[in-house]
Amino acid sequence: MAVRIRPLSKKELASGIVSCCQTLGESNIAIRKNGDANNFLKSQMAMLNEYAFDAVFDEDSTQEEVYESTAKKFIPNVINGKNVTVFAYGATGAGKTHTMLGNSRADSSAAGSGLGIIPSAVKDMFSQIARKYANADENSNIQDKWTVTLSYIEVYNEQVYDLLGSTAGKVLPVREDQTRDIVVVAGMTEQVVTSYDEVMVFMAQGNRNRKTEATMANAVSSRSHAVLQLVVRHSMLRLDTNKETVIESKLSLIDLAGSERASATNNRGVRLQEGANINKSLLALANCINALAENAGSDKKSNVKFRDSKLTHLLKSSLEGNCNLIMIANINPSDTTYEDSNNTLKYANRAKNIKVNPVVQEVVKESTWVERELRLRQENAALRAKVCELTKLLTEAQTFRDNVLYKCANEATLEGKQRFSITSASVYSECNKLFFVLQISRTWLMSTTNLSN
Repeated sequence: MAVRIRPLSKKELASGIVSCCQTLGESNIAIRKNGDANNFLKSQMAMLNEYAFDAVFDEDSTQEEVYESTAKKFIPNVINGKNVTVFAYGATGAGKTHTMLGNSRADSSAAGSGLGIIPSAVKDMFSQIARKYANADENSNIQDKWTVTLSYIEVYNEQVYDLLGSTAGKVLPVREDQTRDIVVVAGMTEQVVTSYDEVMVFMAQGNRNRKTEATMANAVSSRSHAVLQLVVRHSMLRLDTNKETVIESKLSLIDLAGSERASATNNRGVRLQEGANINKSLLALANCINALAENAGSDKKSNVKFRDSKLTHLLKSSLEGNCNLIMIANINPSDTTYEDSNNTLKYANRAKNIKVNPVVQEVVKESTWVERELRLRQENAALRAKVCELTKLLTEAQTFRDNVLYKCANEATLEGKQRFSITSASVYSECNKLFFVLQISRTWLMSTTNLSN
């Protein structure tokens, strides 16, 4: 659980707005409310609240510092088979999308210190998979393979939409898979990706399809909750028994839309309806977090209403505990938004009480005859290619040996014959050795692939 304070804008500073938040060390934050002149009511009196979290970032914190202290240490868990969820929460205009996407929200090719948590986590994940492949033992009896599948969806007005492919803009149903005990979105586009650059291309495509509008509180306000999921499938095939162990994990990266007040945003019509649905889903999320926090410290478990919103239904597996959950609460330090910032801190203070226990789920299965045949055909094709390569080398060695002997035999002078006799004997011996090795290799490969001479 971490909190990030965004810096005040030049416009806010010019208008005389001051900060009501202050960091106290690396894990504490204080928020102060100035009292009214005629402070007869409790709500009008000055107030000071302090909160403690795992990490607190002030206005000068960089994107890299936030990522290093929050999500980075959990990325290896994804490679090792544990689910990880990262999401940013806060009022509209608090800097959630900047924290999650960074410069990539506007330019998919942007690089450097401006990268947000999502691109940084994706880059780290593929780097670690590449290292796994590089460090693999070629003589091992176990064949490892990692496959990464991407999906990108949004929750807009309590409906789930795909942000990729031909189904972009189409409402998708949310269902529960009873066999795997997970929530799935039926019909969403799933893309197999092999690199960071591919993910950034799909993210740029999805961000263009995402609903954003200008409001009084934010020039580019997200009107939907965006959920980017990367499913990592690690298969380990034992070559001696043809049994395959599959470990599947999920990295969920979520950019929530901000809670907002109609009086502050001055929204009307469609924008007002969007804000109402955003607040509804965030309220459902807050209720789920409250229930989970109470259950963590009580023997009597209360019912957690995940179905109250499409957002909480999608986050069910992440919130229930079988997942590393990283939440970053973004707050606007402006003294004019004290209520929103304090509510965000209260929300985060409850969320830190959720107990998680991520586990690795392995599925062991025996390869089917179809899979075995396909693998054998691939190995056979590779061996055939090797036979062709060795045959070519054998022909070249044979030609070279014959040319050397012909040149030695036809040297005109005695001195030349004596000079070449020593060289030819050495070359002839080496050629015969190579010729012998190539013949043996070719014979073995031909017998392996059931080829005849």
